[in-house]
Amino acid sequence: MKTSHFFLRIGAAILVVVPQIVSATLLVGFYDGRTPANADVAAPGFSGQIFGSQLLSGSWNSADGTYGPDSAPGVAGAIDASQTSFGFGGAGPRSATMAVTNNSGSTYVLQRLLFDFTCDRGYPTTYAVSYSISGGPSNVSLISTTPDTGSVSGVNSLTWTDVASRILGVALTAGQTITFRWDTTNGGGLDNIALTAIPETCGLLALGCVLGSGLFLRSRPRQMMPRVV
Repeated sequence: MKTSHFFLRIGAAILVVVPQIVSATLLVGFYDGRTPANADVAAPGFSGQIFGSQLLSGSWNSADGTYGPDSAPGVAGAIDASQTSFGFGGAGPRSATMAVTNNSGSTYVLQRLLFDFTCDRGYPTTYAVSYSISGGPSNVSLISTTPDTGSVSGVNSLTWTDVASRILGVALTAGQTITFRWDTTNGGGLDNIALTAIPETCGLLALGCVLGSGLFLRSRPRQMMPRVV
């Protein structure tokens, strides 16, 4: 392998690895199930709301105490065992929306969307998640269509699935709002929802490593080959 290719591959790997080893910041978290609902917890300068024309306060909940599968310090937070969730059940297509606004004055590099999901009782479903950013891209697919048959044995006995989806290369600048949308074929339930990010400086550090490796390679003196007469 050429040395230039080696350094560029190292730089590219840093772009992927750095966001995973740096402690995540919890931007917003929802767990109470009120509708429409403001975020139960939020980082300074951030706000969030969950809403939808068919969204109701469910009488069942996910009580595992984590946002999705994440139990990392600072992300799991203080999630209560509220007996409510965000329900949008019933036969036929249903949707729910979460909007998160950055008024912190800083840019954050988004990391993961975390949530617990279940089908409504008696209605096996599929769900897909997309997002749009004000002044930026719209209707970007984040999670493709995923089946969820859950459990249909009754109230408070549904099977919840912990979901974590990476959001790569997306920055939320000051004043922007990112809106996530869950689309289902037969409704479902959401609980313990969170959005995490890393400081912008971490993303810049990784990018700097890539650019630095390129500059290093350009500045290396070239080896002169002997001239054949």
